[in-house]
Amino acid sequence: MIAIYNTLSGEKEIVRLGDEVKFYLCGPTVYSYIHLGNARPLVFFDSVVRYLSIDHKVIFIQNFTDIDDKIIKKAEKEGISIKEVAEKYIKEYYKDVEELNIRKPDIAPKATEYIEDMIKYIEQLIKEGFAYTTSSGVYFDTSKFDDYGKLSKRFLPKSREDDFALWKYSGEIGWEASFGRGRPGWHIECSTMIGSTVGNVDIHAGGQDLIFPHHEN
Repeated sequence: MIAIYNTLSGEKEIVRLGDEVKFYLCGPTVYSYIHLGNARPLVFFDSVVRYLSIDHKVIFIQNFTDIDDKIIKKAEKEGISIKEVAEKYIKEYYKDVEELNIRKPDIAPKATEYIEDMIKYIEQLIKEGFAYTTSSGVYFDTSKFDDYGKLSKRFLPKSREDDFALWKYSGEIGWEASFGRGRPGWHIECSTMIGSTVGNVDIHAGGQDLIFPHHEN
């Protein structure tokens, strides 16, 4: 038996799980080496996964964000492709993980491997009225989601400023989509990769700095 702090309820709760546990940890944006602040949650959640593995079959999923503004800037600075930047720092990440004796994930999806799925997700959100297009991209309409703010405890009047990018229009680095050529926003990536790999999860973990906006969105 284990008690884990539930950000949604704001309390420590006894985790009641079945024989199989799907554990998702938000992984790194691979544009640089990890630092001590990155390593701390890795060590902590590795301990949780190992403990749960005593009595459960744990499927450990951790993603890599391999398309992002920071990666694009690093690629331009070093004169290499975004793929080369991502591959370089994924390799360095695994070196550090090994040195820390941290368990590697069972599933390690990369954002760029699920672009088509992200496009389908966004098309569905547009169809159902939860997203809209602008001159710069496609945005999620937070006013259409009553529970928005519940996770991060941000109970403020909803405004367009809360709406976040699902898809950013871009020319040189981008993918074709029915709503315009571009690349995915950060927040749609985890939702899609979870849905496409395991459907849903029992535990979604990450650093406190991700509660808002990433996990809320």
